[in-house]
Amino acid sequence: MIWCVGLNPAWDITMGLAPERGPEGVRTAEWTEVTPGGKANNVARVVHELGEDVTAVGLYGGITGALVQRSLTQRGIPLLAEPVAEATRVCLTEIDGSRRREVRGRGPSVRPRQAETLLNRLVAAVEPPDLVAMSGSVPPGLPAGTLAAWITALRPAVRFIALDAAGAALVAGWRAGPDLVVPNEAEYGALGATTQARGPAWVVVTRGAGGLSWRNPPGRWHRVLSPAQDEVVNATGAGDALLGGVLAAVAQGAAVPDALSLGAAVAAASVSTRGVAVLPDGAARAFREALRALRR
Repeated sequence: MIWCVGLNPAWDITMGLAPERGPEGVRTAEWTEVTPGGKANNVARVVHELGEDVTAVGLYGGITGALVQRSLTQRGIPLLAEPVAEATRVCLTEIDGSRRREVRGRGPSVRPRQAETLLNRLVAAVEPPDLVAMSGSVPPGLPAGTLAAWITALRPAVRFIALDAAGAALVAGWRAGPDLVVPNEAEYGALGATTQARGPAWVVVTRGAGGLSWRNPPGRWHRVLSPAQDEVVNATGAGDALLGGVLAAVAQGAAVPDALSLGAAVAAASVSTRGVAVLPDGAARAFREALRALRR
């Protein structure tokens, strides 16, 4: 089982804007995509589409929280959910020709006790062969070290933990010793040389269209180029698609370097679609074929 933990999930709305402007600058959306989002739910959707058992773990509240949970359930993704009083946030992505703008809600205020209850439920549910991915922001009300505390609690109970966070949550989580951490270039650079030198087992720095770089301390850096794409429609969630591909491959026994190459291909496929971390037809089949080729 792969458990995708997101303490600040979202209802993601993506709109492709028409080129012309109406009265007073009003814009019309030519198309709209809605997805049960937040980084962890993006990862869970990709893992599920790639054929692996996955459970989405999160804190949910209000009408938007109910929408996210219902949408995940309709897609066949089980949930381990804890209720909170305030509504789950909404995130908006606008695609305007070649330009993209993201507006991210802060999320509901959460009491530490609510997060602790969810953590205890997760610790009781996981098994030694399981993988855990902890992705996204920490909602208001929880300390920056929350993800680090979760990593410490889960570390003895599972075989692999991945972290994708930013800012103070990334620094604290980095020091807690996950197996894999996936910052982007800016997030990695902000860590500083001292923190970087004490990195987890696998460090992956995502570089957008430039692919990714990885190292297994104290090893040297390696580069994985992103497969060429004819058209980039929506790059939002590409990092989540990458992590979903990596986790699905590791769950099937792939070595991490091979899993990173497979994950990069999944991420490249996702940016050709309108949705956030949505895979096009044929991507899951190509992933399985590539995974089988590694075993020959």
